[in-house]
Amino acid sequence: MAQVDATLIRVERAFSVNAVSGDYFAKGHAGPGTLSPGGTRALSMETTGNFTRESTGAVAGNTAGVTSPNDSIFQLQYSPSMYFKIKTGSAITTQRIWIGMNPSSASNSDTAPDDFIGFRYSSVFPDTNWVFVRKAGAATQVEVDTGVPVTADTVYTFTVRYQHSGTTIFYSIDGGAEVGYTTDIPSVTLNYGYEAVIFTTAAFSVHFKITQIVGLFDS
Repeated sequence: MAQVDATLIRVERAFSVNAVSGDYFAKGHAGPGTLSPGGTRALSMETTGNFTRESTGAVAGNTAGVTSPNDSIFQLQYSPSMYFKIKTGSAITTQRIWIGMNPSSASNSDTAPDDFIGFRYSSVFPDTNWVFVRKAGAATQVEVDTGVPVTADTVYTFTVRYQHSGTTIFYSIDGGAEVGYTTDIPSVTLNYGYEAVIFTTAAFSVHFKITQIVGLFDS
């Protein structure tokens, strides 16, 4: 969270999505809807905080999670920062998780949509650690093993940001040191949104939990 807070000195626009009463309180833009097919949402009050539990249906390809109501909240040229706080489910098999910023929605695939910056966990690939992914248009995506293991019932915080003045993408997990890249930069003029979504890859319901999403960017 420190990297996001530090950016407040130059931010002109911001939004947040916070878990409350099994749904979300949104500030700065419309709240996210329930994803389909098969997505359900419920309050999960735990010792680690209050979360909204996002569960898929028990059909391969079903999805759950949150995505911005439209893909036109910000552009990379306005140096956006995104912060996500989630908790993995009680099982981490038969699933794919995508978390990040992109102009089009992720699918039940190990390949990100065109122009993506964010994180992936795929039990199919298979990933054992969170993978940082950046993809510039139709080019082959670049995958970086973050070294942070994905474990069940664990809270994670993710920060991803783009610094337009230095054309650099940065990421951080759990408040660790930022890692930056200056190559394979997605389009900076497309309209982007955010998402944190989970897909089931078999005939089982899978879930994860979300408590907060914050976005900061220049206007």
